[in-house]
Amino acid sequence: MKAKKLLLVSALLSVAMAAGAQSARELIEQDTSRIACQLHHYEVPDFHDSKAPAGYNPFYVSHFGRHGSRYHTSDRAFAGTVKELRAMDGQGLLTDTGKGFLRDMEAFDAAHQGMGGYLTQRGSKEDQGVATRLYERCPKMFKQKDRKEVLAVSSTVVRCNQSMMNFCTALKGKAPSLDIAYYAN
Repeated sequence: MKAKKLLLVSALLSVAMAAGAQSARELIEQDTSRIACQLHHYEVPDFHDSKAPAGYNPFYVSHFGRHGSRYHTSDRAFAGTVKELRAMDGQGLLTDTGKGFLRDMEAFDAAHQGMGGYLTQRGSKEDQGVATRLYERCPKMFKQKDRKEVLAVSSTVVRCNQSMMNFCTALKGKAPSLDIAYYAN
């Protein structure tokens, strides 16, 4: 009996949560740049923290982050598309819009050469923004006299190292007295 009730409650909660959620199509219709997957920027919603109970102050944070916007993992990810568009253009099959798209794809492909998997400039700014917002939300936490150590750990993937360094550089810019230890392993 309890199992049936639990299953029913779980099903009802799932339906209720899905009813309020937006579909991917709706999100893309609101902002077509969202279709760019890993090339899409972080979206920072307008949010407000609830007040801590009287007498309580933040004193510790664990931040688990993902790298910021990056280039495609392959330098040649767009080469096939460019090759096909050039062939179509050579046969006179592209409209003016198609020719414009070919030029855009050639520029996009060129921008990715040698950058496979690395963080973009936008990604660097995104990671710096995360650190800045963290500091601005909890400035007292970074001004404690007896707690200046920050342990920053990253995988050995270059874009993750870049993200860690961007995050920590921005945090150190806000709180210069921090002692940051970096590890990539």
